[in-house]
Amino acid sequence: MKKFNIPPGEFEVNAKKPNAKSNASETSSTVDILISNLIEDEENEKLCGEITQESIDSLALDIKHDGFKGSILAYPIEDGLYRIESGHKRVRAAKKAGLTKLPVIITKTPKTDSERRYRLISMNLHTRENPKPTDTARRAAALIESIIDIKKENGESIGIMEAQSIAAKQLECSEKSIEKYRQLIKLTASLQKLADDGVSWSALTSASSLPADKQDLLATFINNEVASAGVENISRPWIIKRIQNMRNQMIEEETVMPRVSVKRRDGAKLIAKCAKEFEDIIGGNVIIHEKNKKEAVENLKNIRAAIDKKLAELDVEE
Repeated sequence: MKKFNIPPGEFEVNAKKPNAKSNASETSSTVDILISNLIEDEENEKLCGEITQESIDSLALDIKHDGFKGSILAYPIEDGLYRIESGHKRVRAAKKAGLTKLPVIITKTPKTDSERRYRLISMNLHTRENPKPTDTARRAAALIESIIDIKKENGESIGIMEAQSIAAKQLECSEKSIEKYRQLIKLTASLQKLADDGVSWSALTSASSLPADKQDLLATFINNEVASAGVENISRPWIIKRIQNMRNQMIEEETVMPRVSVKRRDGAKLIAKCAKEFEDIIGGNVIIHEKNKKEAVENLKNIRAAIDKKLAELDVEE
């Protein structure tokens, strides 16, 4: 049976006989299932990358010529149907080639949606030829999210760095690359397209901290350069330098921004206005209830202290 690089004890891939109608023997690790009963996971292409019609057509020709090779992995859902975990493209190609049944390894049905997503990604890590950088980035992000969710569902906690470490091992890349993939999906669509078109995606991730309008402006600069020099001549250092120049420009713009002047009010007029209102208090034309007397006294003391302080300041100025 195929082994998957899944942390020990997390999930078990278990071949079993699906039901009494199966043509498989008791000792067989695979069973023949109707293609019409194999249901695709709706998130397969979103999480694992696009399946092109060209790749399906090419594989269908191979199946017609050499026959179907390997097995599909799927788990039971309901009414004799099985959801595919690994083999979506092969199922499509086999159907196009005219096959009606396929050998299937029956796996255990996921207990939670997080487990389903984790297993889907884990079992399809290397099933796409030449995946786009953004496909790998989305896969890495979904893998990290599902790892964290599964731990929470099990009553455990896990930090983002530990989750990234697990994801790095699954994707067979460095933790630094995982961090850059996380930055890649923070870029605007215009920069992500450039990454998928062959511009150094790792260099582009340096722009993840720029505002969206600056990122789109950067994309315009790069597209103009691509048009004149070709994508193969857009070097990583050139991109990083352009991003740094934009950062420096933003700092300069913030530095030279004019300060907003605050209009100062006429102090003498305010004092005169307050004095008139204060005459009512001093003259006894107000009532201070017993329950409010303590608070009123405290406020008067604070006012007196503030007045004394201001008088001292005015004496110094004189």
